[in-house]
Amino acid sequence: MDKKQSKLSSRTIQWLLQEITDWEKEGIINPDQKEQLRGRYQAEAASPRTDYVTLIISTIGALLIGLGIILFFAYNWDKIPRVLRLALILVTMTASYIGGRWGRERYPDYKGIGEAFIFLGVILFGSGIWLIAQMYNIVIEYPWGWLYWALAATAITYTAVSIPVSLLSTFLWLAWAIAYSNKWTEANYMFMPLAALAIFPFAYYKQSPLVLWGGLLCLFFGTLFATGHFIMFYVLSTMGLVFIQAGNFHFNKEKGNRFTVPYLITGFFSLVLGLYIGSFYGYQNTFIGGTKYNWNLTLIIGIWAACGFIMTLLSWQFWKSKVYPTDYWSEIIRKLLPVLILIYSLSLPLLIQMGQVDNNYTLISAILSNFLLLFTAGSLLYLGQKDNRLSFMYVGTIIFLLIAIGRYFDLFDNRLHRSVYFLVIGGLFVWYSYWLSKKHKEIRAMQREDK
Repeated sequence: MDKKQSKLSSRTIQWLLQEITDWEKEGIINPDQKEQLRGRYQAEAASPRTDYVTLIISTIGALLIGLGIILFFAYNWDKIPRVLRLALILVTMTASYIGGRWGRERYPDYKGIGEAFIFLGVILFGSGIWLIAQMYNIVIEYPWGWLYWALAATAITYTAVSIPVSLLSTFLWLAWAIAYSNKWTEANYMFMPLAALAIFPFAYYKQSPLVLWGGLLCLFFGTLFATGHFIMFYVLSTMGLVFIQAGNFHFNKEKGNRFTVPYLITGFFSLVLGLYIGSFYGYQNTFIGGTKYNWNLTLIIGIWAACGFIMTLLSWQFWKSKVYPTDYWSEIIRKLLPVLILIYSLSLPLLIQMGQVDNNYTLISAILSNFLLLFTAGSLLYLGQKDNRLSFMYVGTIIFLLIAIGRYFDLFDNRLHRSVYFLVIGGLFVWYSYWLSKKHKEIRAMQREDK
């Protein structure tokens, strides 16, 4: 069985088995070919896979055991000689790690238990950082303790090839970003490159969507803590664009690629949230006040924008007409919109650092954010109507509703204006609901005809 086939998900294999049956009915393949193909993919479907329920339960058990050991140490700490304390920490940690690896390889049917003990070893390592520092009066700021723990968990992730430990390291990298922000309230320029290098290679090595989800969420939340709230809009929008283009890249390379959905979902959420935050005029004033003459923060935005530009070029390189519609409007949505967001997300920070920004730019920036957000919502409605995707139309509707709510708080400050606004927006949404109901019936009818 080749490498490419072994990466197919169980859902994809079930779809293939159904397709093979249909191919025989349509005369595309003969009965012998059908049996050969079904035998090949049924063997893959029946191959042993990770029992995630057992793995989760075992990992929870290991976590509870680790907490019990830590509490035992804490309760009896003053009564234990110093040498014995150090020996207990090192022995329990090493025994958990080595025993977990040995048990996982010796008894593959109980792989989850072995993974749990490896996980326990990493938990004990983290507790040992602070216990040893306390025991020998080593002065260490607590954010660095999280960093050392994350580095150790990352090393064990690759040496033990363990998905649970990888997810733990993801949490530890995020904890480091949060602790750093709380301790020093300044930008953490090391977080993004270190966390990305620690998490993403393992996700691709294991071809694990679960690990990728963890890495994307870690980078999403961690970057916000590591860069500060006043550049949230620009970080979110450029980060979202990078993730979306990465999803497009994987989709263009292989239509059933399992990494496509995590990238697209997290990227879309990040992009829309960023544009929505930037659509508020008051936020733009905060942004300008917090980033003036701060080239380091501008550099972070520039790095994300450069990544987005590279991913856009790669996505275009693998563009396939059989995957994407070729009409003019779709080309604008999928090719021009990313470029507009990239230019916009980098232009204002650069203007701020060069001292070329006044109050008019804050208004212009808020208007551009609203325009891009409206463009995104309208694009979803168009693509949903064109491709018969009701989910696109529903999400576009939610974005329009959020825009209406945001502009209500932004623009109107007396009862008469608010009354008129509610009447106009309410009437538009009633009409839109009528139109959407008609489209819903049409799309459902077309789907029934196709079936």
